[in-house]
Amino acid sequence: MKNNFLKKVFIHLSEQKYFYWLTIGTWTLLAIFMSSQLYVRMNIGNNKASWLDVIPVEFVYSYSYLLLSPIMLWLSYKLPFDKSGWLKSSLIHVVLAIFSSIIILGVRRYVQWLIIDKTVFPLSFERVFNSIYYSMDYGVMSYLLVAFFSYTYMYYNQFRQRELKASQLEFELAQAQLQTLKMQLQPHFLFNTLNSISALVRKNENETATKMIAGLGNFLRLTLENQSEQEVELQKEIELLKLYLEIQKVRFNDRLEISYNIDPDLLNVKIPNLILQPLVENAIKHGLADKTTIGHLSIIAARENGNLRIKVSDDGIGINDELENLKNKGIGLLNTEARLEKLYGNSFKFDLKNNPNGGVDVILEIPAII
Repeated sequence: MKNNFLKKVFIHLSEQKYFYWLTIGTWTLLAIFMSSQLYVRMNIGNNKASWLDVIPVEFVYSYSYLLLSPIMLWLSYKLPFDKSGWLKSSLIHVVLAIFSSIIILGVRRYVQWLIIDKTVFPLSFERVFNSIYYSMDYGVMSYLLVAFFSYTYMYYNQFRQRELKASQLEFELAQAQLQTLKMQLQPHFLFNTLNSISALVRKNENETATKMIAGLGNFLRLTLENQSEQEVELQKEIELLKLYLEIQKVRFNDRLEISYNIDPDLLNVKIPNLILQPLVENAIKHGLADKTTIGHLSIIAARENGNLRIKVSDDGIGINDELENLKNKGIGLLNTEARLEKLYGNSFKFDLKNNPNGGVDVILEIPAII
């Protein structure tokens, strides 16, 4: 039982090093101050004393409470002042305050007699009792000071741990939500591509279907390699997007032309994984799919006001609906905005509007973080 108690005290001492450095500094300053008081008091009377005489006396007193600090910190965890246990904790601390004061003040009085008063008068029970009784208020106050700092640190530490735990839970929840949103895109794209392959097979366009299957395999391979990452470098995202668009070019029988204008200085900037694919898919599905002539799609990435600005443009039929209504019609745009909000809070821009020259511009702006 005793060994377990000392072990717990030692563990608390080793874990709370910053608390104890503060405690050591506090009690050292108090010891110096009380030494100056004792020095002045002793030299006013007949019993003269030097600094070397008074310093050990007050340092023994202060450092006795310093040694009590790890035990008090451990007790603060064991005896919290909650609704059910405050009375029990109070009674225990009253007993400990009195008991520790008697012991520490008695030791202090003995050290003072041994160093300063031994040649003046003999040590007696009456003198020790009177000295302890006279200084009992200081002893209890010293105990309460240790208890106050111990409970303050304990409750602060618990508050900090609860904040950290809440922050971790919030982060884990956000990560789970982001992962869910990202995973929604993969079956959505996969089903659309498989439907296209199925249509090609029914038309006996087997060679085209084979190319689409090969492209789909490469796309899924890269997607699975990065499936655990919420953000990837822009370069990786563009590589994945090119694989996706190669599949679409096969599907459209060369009726789709694609241009890229990517600032090379931004290739290492982090961007949400699979964020561009639904934007491009939306442009093809709603803007270019019904065109009988060649459709043009452009992807531009540039730096603007310290942010990464990506614009996906098509020359399709345009949109006749409000952005909010359009986003609610499909998973792609709604999913994209939800992911951006989870990752960047209010530090992003996401806009979709008709281009004056025809087609639609989708503009995405996020912090340029490497």
